[in-house]
Amino acid sequence: MKEFKSILVDTDEQGLRHAQKLADDKLKLFNEAVEWCEKHIVLDDLKAFEDDMVTYFDQQILEQHGHRIPLKISAKKLMDMMDIERSTLMAMAEVYYSNPATIIIRNGKPTTKVNKKCYERWTIDAIENDMVECANNFIKTFNDVKKYTKVYPADICHGTNNFVRFDIGKGELKYNPNRG
Repeated sequence: MKEFKSILVDTDEQGLRHAQKLADDKLKLFNEAVEWCEKHIVLDDLKAFEDDMVTYFDQQILEQHGHRIPLKISAKKLMDMMDIERSTLMAMAEVYYSNPATIIIRNGKPTTKVNKKCYERWTIDAIENDMVECANNFIKTFNDVKKYTKVYPADICHGTNNFVRFDIGKGELKYNPNRG
């Protein structure tokens, strides 16, 4: 008996593209927030900033500009005196933290990583491997027949009781692991 080795069945390309767009949007927003903050403070710890943008900014305002006022005042009062509109950062932070993508600070630079494996579907046993192989052979034969006559993928899917499905986005038949 041969050893089971999982086979890639399919990749959710649309889900992967959506996740990448979310990650790109989050990275762009992070960079905009950094740029906004750097107009008012020196940002020396991107990891601490990424963890809590507003708290980090408030602390740095007090540390970097609090010496200008001989009295002990809050960060909010100091920002009011400096005409800094903190609500801009708060709005960016709200959108930033509502985005489920992950930003990683690596070597002092923000980056994103979308795990493609999360969007892949792999076989779970030898029987499913056999089904994928059978479906792939069927699809190859279907494509050979297609060279000589008009064929209708929807009818093929129906005729196989959805053993194969038609991927409209790619315009091709695929093994259907989710048939009911």
